[in-house]
Amino acid sequence: MNELVNVSFEDFIEKASLTDVFEEDFFVLAFNSRYRRPRKQIMPPVRFNAVTFLLCTNGELSLSIDYKEYLLKRNMLLWLNSLHIIGNIVPNDYFEGYVIILSPQFANSIFSERKEEVIRKFIRLLLTHCKEHHDVSFYANELCMTAGNLSRITKAYSGKRTIKWINDVLITESKILLRKSNNSIQQVADELHFVDQSSFGKFFRKHIGLTPREYRKNVQK
Repeated sequence: MNELVNVSFEDFIEKASLTDVFEEDFFVLAFNSRYRRPRKQIMPPVRFNAVTFLLCTNGELSLSIDYKEYLLKRNMLLWLNSLHIIGNIVPNDYFEGYVIILSPQFANSIFSERKEEVIRKFIRLLLTHCKEHHDVSFYANELCMTAGNLSRITKAYSGKRTIKWINDVLITESKILLRKSNNSIQQVADELHFVDQSSFGKFFRKHIGLTPREYRKNVQK
């Protein structure tokens, strides 16, 4: 197995003599011509200290990622970070596409802004829909991401995963409704869209340590 080569973003820009670099933060390289498929060449595995996007607009591109072979096809976008090891990049006869490379600093600034935007939108959605929707998948779908990605963002931002945010807001809403003496336990469960009063009672006791009825008695003393 060939020895792993580590390449920094700055070294790559310098050695490649690329002129289309925006403020030394990122560059976009387009493949617009037809490529003749070469004999497969063994290139050393490379770990590139940058964020790289490979977009295939036509044809196919074969490559290895972390020593496993992949095939990038038309309209597929591949996102690689500095942990991945890339090797054996071979386009077919009709490959066309783009390579977008971001410096680590620029990528971090973009993704930090993106995370803050996601959190703001998530909180707005949660305050609007918390009574009707208790599942992470609803909020993830509304934000056009996977449930896992949303949970990672909320965890990194606040130390709490998405389901903990949802449960905390549900408990707050539950307490508010239970303080209203004219609301029965069943009415509270219905307003919060639990299957039945029993399900609501189990949820509430799990997080508070009291049943809804016990909590109501305590706050009304």
